[in-house]
Amino acid sequence: MTRYHINSGGDYFIGSMGDLFIVPRAKDFLYRIQRPNESNRMVLELFASDTEPEEVVAKVCCQFDTLKAREVENFIDELIRAGILVKEDTGLFVPDIEDRYSRQLLYFEQNMFASGTPHDIQAFLSKKHVVIVGVGGAGSPIAQMLAGVGIGSLTLIDSDHVDMTNLGRQIAYSETDIGIQKVMALKTLISKINPHVKVTPVAKYLNCCNALTLLEGADIAVLAADEPANKIEHWMDDACMELGVPYLSVSNSAPVIRVGPLYVPNITGGYCKYRDLLVKKWEESESFSRAIDEKSDSIANNVWSCYALGSLAVGQLIQWLCTGSAAIEGRSMLMNVDTMRISEGIALI
Repeated sequence: MTRYHINSGGDYFIGSMGDLFIVPRAKDFLYRIQRPNESNRMVLELFASDTEPEEVVAKVCCQFDTLKAREVENFIDELIRAGILVKEDTGLFVPDIEDRYSRQLLYFEQNMFASGTPHDIQAFLSKKHVVIVGVGGAGSPIAQMLAGVGIGSLTLIDSDHVDMTNLGRQIAYSETDIGIQKVMALKTLISKINPHVKVTPVAKYLNCCNALTLLEGADIAVLAADEPANKIEHWMDDACMELGVPYLSVSNSAPVIRVGPLYVPNITGGYCKYRDLLVKKWEESESFSRAIDEKSDSIANNVWSCYALGSLAVGQLIQWLCTGSAAIEGRSMLMNVDTMRISEGIALI
């Protein structure tokens, strides 16, 4: 028999007019029961811990002998559809993993953005493989956070070495890492964050010749590298479209960060479509790209922009992996971290 309990983020109270309000956390609505009777309240009390619906129906009907079982069952069905009652999570993890993800498991229960129990979702993520191209200011925070989430395996692609100019914003690295390849330093850090994550460091730059090989087998990929501008996007796009791998493009030019588009093969169109739409929206975009590509000076940046970008990107990656959809599928979001202004960039669909 399936057992249910009240969503751990939920609460309920009696309003001034006597109506019963149920508030599921992370939801944008109040579930209202006008003029509730004592049987409604008893149902909620019985589901305070994991209980079988059949057991609740029997107890309530015993207490209120004029009440029909179907009435109680209908009320319970309503609560389940509204997400107020959730299934008992019978998944068993070893203690270390149970403790590690305890708050995240509660988040999965309270938000219910994917099917299955919280343990099902966590186990699902532990089998996923994400490839990150570029582990600098954008890519390294994404890698750190995905490790914290408990993603199964990460492939890190970058040929850069850590230098002193990285340390003010790329805080995955420290002075002891100077001169070490970033992918190796980041692998060491991730092993400390979460030893359950498999990390494959690839000390190479992605190019037109190796892209297919490096991206093969990914469940999703992230383009967090920006050099060579306008070329690496084409290399990444060509390979992902051929392999059928969705990928998320991100960039950071403080104070403006860009998350997306999330390109999905056979659904959103790829980078060429994005470029065409960008040129229509901004006629000088091609000239700007060429100028950036030829410019040797570094772009202004800061650590808080890097980690704001990383947080938003990881949220979308997890949404996509768990549900097959995300808010930035086929579109990009721009955010000015100084003004907190958010605007939509190019929309492919």
